[in-house]
Amino acid sequence: MSLPSYKGPLLPLTGGVDCSFVLSALTGGLTYLLTTSSRPATPRPTEPVPADQLVS
Repeated sequence: MSLPSYKGPLLPLTGGVDCSFVLSALTGGLTYLLTTSSRPATPRPTEPVPADQLVS
């Protein structure tokens, strides 16, 4: 991030290129993975199809 009153800490490392979108994508992706992979998928119960609705 680069404003006249503030320059981000990574700006010198990237040669003045704003890479905040990359950092936000990585942070969001990592958060998603950490919050969704820790709980196992629960199978949904299925009801049997009545015999008169079976397609042969």
